[in-house]
Amino acid sequence: MATYKTPGVYTEEISTLPPSVAQVSTAITAFVGYTYDSTGTSDTPQIERVTTFLEYQELFGGPQHTDFEITVNSNGTLKTTIPEGKELIYLMYYAIDLYFKNGGGPCYIVSLGAYKSTPSILLTDFERGLKALEKEDEPTLIVLPDAVNLSQSDYYTACNIVLDQCHKLGDRFGIFDILPQDTDGSKFRNHIRSEAEYLKYGATYIPYLNTSISRAYDEDKVDVKKFTAQYTIAESTTEAIKVSYIGDVQNSTPQIEVSVLITKKASKASKALKTTTPAAQFTITDNKLLITLPAGGSQVTDIITKWQTWKANNNAAGFDLEESGSGSTNIVTPLTATPLSRDFTDVFYNEGNKGLEIAYKGPVTTNIPEVTIVANGSASDDIGFETVAGKGQIPASLKITLKATNNKTASDIVTEWTTFAATPENAKGFVLTKSGDGSNTIDDELPTVSLPETTPSVTLTQVKQNSSSFYNSMVTELSAQKVTLPPSSAMAGVYVTTDNNRGVWKAPANVSVVSVTGPTEDINAQEQENLNIDSTAGKSINAIRSFTGKGTLVWGARTLAGNDNEWRYISVRRLFSTIEESCRKSTGFAVFEPNNAVTWLKVKAMIDGYLYGLWQQGALAGTSSEEAFFVNVGMGKTMTSQDILEGRMIVEIGIAAVRPAEFIILRFSHKLQES
Repeated sequence: MATYKTPGVYTEEISTLPPSVAQVSTAITAFVGYTYDSTGTSDTPQIERVTTFLEYQELFGGPQHTDFEITVNSNGTLKTTIPEGKELIYLMYYAIDLYFKNGGGPCYIVSLGAYKSTPSILLTDFERGLKALEKEDEPTLIVLPDAVNLSQSDYYTACNIVLDQCHKLGDRFGIFDILPQDTDGSKFRNHIRSEAEYLKYGATYIPYLNTSISRAYDEDKVDVKKFTAQYTIAESTTEAIKVSYIGDVQNSTPQIEVSVLITKKASKASKALKTTTPAAQFTITDNKLLITLPAGGSQVTDIITKWQTWKANNNAAGFDLEESGSGSTNIVTPLTATPLSRDFTDVFYNEGNKGLEIAYKGPVTTNIPEVTIVANGSASDDIGFETVAGKGQIPASLKITLKATNNKTASDIVTEWTTFAATPENAKGFVLTKSGDGSNTIDDELPTVSLPETTPSVTLTQVKQNSSSFYNSMVTELSAQKVTLPPSSAMAGVYVTTDNNRGVWKAPANVSVVSVTGPTEDINAQEQENLNIDSTAGKSINAIRSFTGKGTLVWGARTLAGNDNEWRYISVRRLFSTIEESCRKSTGFAVFEPNNAVTWLKVKAMIDGYLYGLWQQGALAGTSSEEAFFVNVGMGKTMTSQDILEGRMIVEIGIAAVRPAEFIILRFSHKLQES
């Protein structure tokens, strides 16, 4: 009390109301993983608080791109694959996206470093990141999106580190994933520590989720393997225009035609009329490229220049022209409509590396070239090239048969072929050459083999420049390639949504997971029995299931301490953590206050008021507040004289937390007729 020495009027304010408990945030998720951009060092990860997905993108950049391969099948359909070793390793970006799509709010990003050119995930990075996370007070949930791509043993080690931190601090909860190869969760159960005081701070979910989030890709790195065709317009052996085509050449034959205008005279007295076409013009109709040249033709370089300008403003429909040679020669010779040639991959028939190489280099056709080698006859027989239609003829089926090859070397066969193929109609597009020096004897038969077609690679960017229709169909195909993610990030979003809509005391179960098309595997009721209840160690695994007419639902609400009656349910553990942390922070004012009845009353009244409010909201069970909770503090109640002497104020708080109705049992029986 102040000492008054000067006469006058003084005012004093008397506090009659106790302080109140401010509830802490219940679902602030910390994501630990790799980002596209990072300012962290090898010793200090970058930790940032973000509130939206856009803010995450601004701070940490985009996703890891998927390097797709697209193959155009023989019927024109597209097949998209991911080459071995090119699967997604860094999942953080997609996990954050799924988190916010499921209602996620403010969260912490612990960036372990930027993406590496050769993707790699290291346990030591997670150890550093989780150590740094200990210093952050606000997070209440921990998710490790990228850790699933560690080795199995390292992943389980990372999970145990999370459980250790949650147990140590008491204010956070770990959300884990069951790896795809661990179909029944047994490996997870075998490698996660078994002490209940740790297990109550975590929950795990199965299986992975098929999301509606499209994979990101770089058009310059999408490898397009497709049918191509080509033709060379040549005025000499060194000067030419190479015509190429990217598209469905199986069902639509591309053609090239060159038209050269001529000068016409109106009368004897008139001068020759000038051509109405001062430069090359281009028209594409029915998959045919028509190049119209002025009288006298045009120089190759000029034609290519005009083509580039024309292509920039028109749909090239898959065609392209490029210069071959110096470009100084004029193209003056007309060309009737001619199919572009389609190449087929060489088929080798070797003994060692000195055998025979057979290929087809003919025009586009719907028939598939075939080759057969029959090793019969005597050593003195001539080599024959026959088909069922007769010797020396290549039928429409594009099938070549080599007869009487026993005791003949590859060189012998090629020599005979050279004479035979001197007449082009005999060869029909087939080419026989030596592999190596051709010294091996061809003495084994080769059954009829179809020559596979080449699928040279181009990028999606090149397709865009040449064929807008094919490009659009490929973009549509790529947009259908969705990301498959572990469920933990979606569950973190579900926790946030449940807390905001119902409260932390409501179990995050029997709620929908959004932005997913379904779980990667369907789990039925019988399969879930062994997941939900682990009679051996109590390590419950929560299932995410697909229900007809309901969609994808979270169908489990247990912690890893599934056999512990106190801490079996996630909502109970998280409610206690929320109450404990809220009361701990709010009672800080009493530190070093007089340890007497006045301070005890303030603390008791403050906690009573907070718990009463929770009871009114439905967080605590009981028809009255007395049944729902109690708060005791005082000499002879919770403390002894020795406690007072040693500076301890002990407050005992009992809470009747509401628990989820996990098993609803409806009992039916017959009732006897009474009238």
